[in-house]
Amino acid sequence: MLEVNKIYNADCLELLPIIDDSSIDLILTDPPFLYLKNQKLERSFNEVEFFTQAYRILKDNGFIAVFGRGESFYRWNVIMANLGFKFKEEIIWDKGRTTSPVLPLSRKHETVSVYTKKNGKIRRCYVPYLEKKTSIETIEADINRLKAILNNPDELEEIRRYITTGEKKFSENKKVTKFKTSVQDTGSSSRAENVFAAFRRGGQESDIIRVVKNVYKAIHPTEKPVRLLERILSVLSDEGALVLDPFCGSGSTCEAARNTGRNYIGVEIDEEYYTGAKKRLDLKLF
Repeated sequence: MLEVNKIYNADCLELLPIIDDSSIDLILTDPPFLYLKNQKLERSFNEVEFFTQAYRILKDNGFIAVFGRGESFYRWNVIMANLGFKFKEEIIWDKGRTTSPVLPLSRKHETVSVYTKKNGKIRRCYVPYLEKKTSIETIEADINRLKAILNNPDELEEIRRYITTGEKKFSENKKVTKFKTSVQDTGSSSRAENVFAAFRRGGQESDIIRVVKNVYKAIHPTEKPVRLLERILSVLSDEGALVLDPFCGSGSTCEAARNTGRNYIGVEIDEEYYTGAKKRLDLKLF
């Protein structure tokens, strides 16, 4: 087994066989997309062997989350499905601004496919209010709700009770719609409680995560923001989990794991990016 909380300068396919069976809680990684031209980071790799090893080393309740786009990304999804991984979710990274201004269609997102080996469960997490509410329109909507609450004695009483107890009061949702959905069968709390809950504990994490990339401080051309990775880590793992990034580039996944109380193993084949990642994490070269 590899030593944890270290980054290794190696081909991941040479190190993955050393990792014990069913020992990794989460693989969070950004493999080469294989569509960029004249980029040293675009190294081809044995995709079937990589995902086969990933399946072996993941715990039954573990996850693999893979960034990607284009033909290679959809090919990886097919490979994972054929190997027995179970699809759980798709996360969209909203970059907040275009990364390809010369293209006729402005590109502002990347996709993350989330699979579990067998029975992984996604965690319910909350994001601070002002980090979750990223548009003036959503904040304005909450302000309008607050104005309506102040003129409604019943809703004010609901708020008083919620502030005192910290518990929401749920009522059965009897709404009948043409198309039956799971939402129709659940209970709901008052809008007053929901607004104050968002202020108190933040908004529930969603499948679209908006984090703007700081391109001026990036070490790697396709580096992901640490805060984006922290939020993904929170919904796919617990504190103390062991996180593996086999294509760790500048080490942002490793930094996010450390920041959130997780252990990590990073592997980077390119010596320049490896050295930058080591410097970033203030670790001694070995």
